Amino acid sequence: MNTIKYLFKSLFSNQTVIDGRKKPWYFSISMFIIGLVLMWVPILSKGYTTYYASSMFNQKNSTIQNIDTAFLDTFSQDYFKEIRFTKSKSGAINLTFDGFNKTDDKDEPIYYSTEASGVNTQSDIEYKGTNTKALIKGKYQYTDSNGIHGINYYYDVYAVKKDNKWKEPESTDTIKYEQSDRIIPLQLYYLELNDDYSDSDAIASFIKKQILNVSDDNTTKNNYPHSFAVFTPNRIYINIYSLHSAKTNNPINGYQGYIADAFGDDMVGKTLYEYNLRDTDSITNNVEKNNKIYQNFADMLHTMAFKTNIKQVWFNIAIGSGIYVGTILLMSGIVIFMHKRKLSEYKDTNYWEALKETMTLAFTPSIIGLAVGFYNFVFEITVFIMAVLLRVFFMYNKIAPAKSLQDNKPLYQARQ
Repeated sequence: MNTIKYLFKSLFSNQTVIDGRKKPWYFSISMFIIGLVLMWVPILSKGYTTYYASSMFNQKNSTIQNIDTAFLDTFSQDYFKEIRFTKSKSGAINLTFDGFNKTDDKDEPIYYSTEASGVNTQSDIEYKGTNTKALIKGKYQYTDSNGIHGINYYYDVYAVKKDNKWKEPESTDTIKYEQSDRIIPLQLYYLELNDDYSDSDAIASFIKKQILNVSDDNTTKNNYPHSFAVFTPNRIYINIYSLHSAKTNNPINGYQGYIADAFGDDMVGKTLYEYNLRDTDSITNNVEKNNKIYQNFADMLHTMAFKTNIKQVWFNIAIGSGIYVGTILLMSGIVIFMHKRKLSEYKDTNYWEALKETMTLAFTPSIIGLAVGFYNFVFEITVFIMAVLLRVFFMYNKIAPAKSLQDNKPLYQARQ
């Protein structure tokens, strides 16, 4: 019963913590370990329960932007049926577009080239509405330390007629409207990347220069971005912007996932179109079928991003654990200094006892950190450190100075 009372009082009583320095070591060690695990709980909980494609379903961000409708329309295009799962030279599963040079029933190309007669730029095709069911084929030059690389890319835009689903914002200097009869919820790209350069750097450069139209000195050139998805052999990268974008490069949501983290050899030869349509044969209602197709796509995105995000979760746990231990070690140095002051009543305290005190007093801050951690990892660490500092500060006054010899003298001697 005394043990339970001690443990309970140590949560809020600094004097109990000080007195507990003579308690057996396993009390402090147990509180230290439990406190550390409590700091892990929100990180692990959020990491393993988060749906990493939630940005695709967020009512505030996604549905209003018509991302779901745009993707579904893209899935139905013939060229999209040619996105196939293949195996790279290294043995990893990736995505390959193998149908760009095919022709339709009229023996016409299924893509337009940006060099074709009458088509000058990607922007011309997008805003004049000349590209409705066909791809644009172009080439992007990526420069790194090894030289200049010409990267083929294929581009599609999903544009719709305006109707009552969209409300025109009031005119401002920072808003660019679409043409009077069209709105663009989604731009779609596929990059033919290879092992000659860093794909992450090439993607970042492509997004910056080709999509966001940012100059080398990082100034924006009349830039009003739309939501876009970049498909590459190794990954999918998505940024979601407001339907009527302000002049900014900041998306309202984003996503990145890796193909090889979601698929095995059993998918080789199958198309992404087939994957999205799985388990839909028995669904007769078109709305339900479309919802299932989009859910399949989003589930794929979640699986692709899960492994990378879990690595980040354990990296955060390592950082948080290091800060937790480091804070306790640092504060134990301050506590032993407080005990060893010249007039301290607890000068007999050794460092091990001071360390036991610090491990005990850190338990309450770890509970506070637990509560805050479900909101934000950085806040969890910050609040924990501040709570430990605050408790050590208040302990300072509890380690009272010893009475002086003058105070211990009889009254008649003290007056002399």
